[in-house]
Amino acid sequence: MKDMNITLATRDLSIGYPTRVVARDINLNLRGGEVTAMLGENGAGKSTLIRTLIGELSPLSGEIELLGKPLASYSRRRMATTVSLVTTESIDAFRITVNELVALGRQPHTGIFGRLSAKDRESVADALVKVGIRHKAAETIDRLSDGERQKAMIARAIAQDTPIILLDEPFSFLDVASRVEILDLLKEISRARNTTILFSTHDVSQALRMADNILLFTPGGAISQARPAEFVANGQISSLFPGRNVVFDPSQSDFISLKHP
Repeated sequence: MKDMNITLATRDLSIGYPTRVVARDINLNLRGGEVTAMLGENGAGKSTLIRTLIGELSPLSGEIELLGKPLASYSRRRMATTVSLVTTESIDAFRITVNELVALGRQPHTGIFGRLSAKDRESVADALVKVGIRHKAAETIDRLSDGERQKAMIARAIAQDTPIILLDEPFSFLDVASRVEILDLLKEISRARNTTILFSTHDVSQALRMADNILLFTPGGAISQARPAEFVANGQISSLFPGRNVVFDPSQSDFISLKHP
């Protein structure tokens, strides 16, 4: 019987570029109401997978389904009401306000003239409160710190109110406390809205503690999906950084130095 709560699925997917396969034979089943973290070395394919899932890169082979429909069948407008994206790329429109940036998340839901309804404005204000930058609503983007700018981008995705949210290194500019708070918020949103959330990170410890699922990118282009406890119990998490002077310490849920344990 088909699992109706699977919102994002891949079948025998290979990703990369015409001259280079980054990862192959990817079979994923991501569900609504769950947060999934991608772990892997730089260059392992995390960003490439996200770019492929949104249609920015064409799959080398295999299939992608969103909400049970082939990715290729999605129009740009339908994609905008299905998937929200958060990246660490710089924002061109630095002179717009935080409120205006977050309001851009409502564009897929507004009418032909793009006018915000009372409900749209409420969604924007609520998203700003959720990420903790409501007091910065009138500030222009260029006046924000890197961390505040990243929170504004996450608020825009929340305001977009899509069943799937993809985040590429969303915590790069956030301090430890903000990372925990945003991860808590993402979990709350996933549960309350039955949203599928997929994010990439280098914070192994927080991912293992707080994510429902892990996508483990290992050298050689293999990607495995399992619960965090499974990867720790079977030792597969230790394959994340082969040949490096680090080892996984289960007691700390993190990697530690082999030179200075």
